[in-house]
Amino acid sequence: MDNRKKFGRYIRSLREKRGLTKRQAAIKMGYKGLGTIHSVEAGVSPLPIDRIHPTAKLYKTDVEDILEQLKKYEPDLYDKYMTLERDFADYLLHQVKNFSKSKTARRLAGLSLIIYKLSTKNPVENTQVCEGIGR
Repeated sequence: MDNRKKFGRYIRSLREKRGLTKRQAAIKMGYKGLGTIHSVEAGVSPLPIDRIHPTAKLYKTDVEDILEQLKKYEPDLYDKYMTLERDFADYLLHQVKNFSKSKTARRLAGLSLIIYKLSTKNPVENTQVCEGIGR
């Protein structure tokens, strides 16, 4: 069995543990049909990167758990996801630094960034995210 199918089985097991049918999961995820759910679970298609967080939330698991399985079974997709996370954190940091000369404005923007990182429950690999905020 190839790795994508193994990852698909993992995602299916999460759905089944929650007692959801494919149709229920598709509706809650905002899909128009069962295609994406079926394709991911069958190992035909990868889990779309923008669906990792909603999938974790729907199946009541940590994003880290899904990322761990993604890293194990689909390392290229995992690397792409982590690159996007770092790029987004760098973008937010750039916006914070250029937001205003005001310390208060920078602190508020920095707080927003910290809240974002905490709400995603992702490991903060880019330690620069919090450097320079509020100084």
